Amino acid sequence: RRGGDMAGKMSGGPPDDSGILDPQLVDRLYRERRAQAGVFRRLIRGMQRPWMTWGLVSIMGLLHLIAGVEQFRMGRGNVAGILVGQRPTKVLVDMGAMFAPGVEAGEVWRLISCIFLHGDGTHMLLNGIALVGLGRLWEGVVGPLRLLWLVLLTGLGGALLSYMGGNQASVGA
Repeated sequence: RRGGDMAGKMSGGPPDDSGILDPQLVDRLYRERRAQAGVFRRLIRGMQRPWMTWGLVSIMGLLHLIAGVEQFRMGRGNVAGILVGQRPTKVLVDMGAMFAPGVEAGEVWRLISCIFLHGDGTHMLLNGIALVGLGRLWEGVVGPLRLLWLVLLTGLGGALLSYMGGNQASVGA
């Protein structure tokens, strides 16, 4: 016999790794893997049923249509303009656009309501596509209520920056 226990190691046999793996490391890796699997499951489940995302898009779409009908009633557009037309500032301000004189007069609710209003059909379409694409992912990962908070807080941040930047009126997320 050459080398006793070393013979297996020298001849290319499998190493004796019984003492190499740290039990704490194995436990930590196992917990990380379980957490990753949980995030993946929530992502898939959320993408299958993104009710908050579709709810937000529906609210924005409904408000866009209401603004279009109001524009049509004012005689400032045609039937196609209900969907795609540029919204008059007066209609948007009446519906809750960020209007600096209003905010200064204490109408701070305008900083949130303006998130859901859009200036024209292209603005609505592109924001809707972005919200559906990203909202489904975020809703799947963080859940519907956290998605709502994310939309509200980022929209509030954008409205505040618009207000502090000197804009008299603004809409959209």
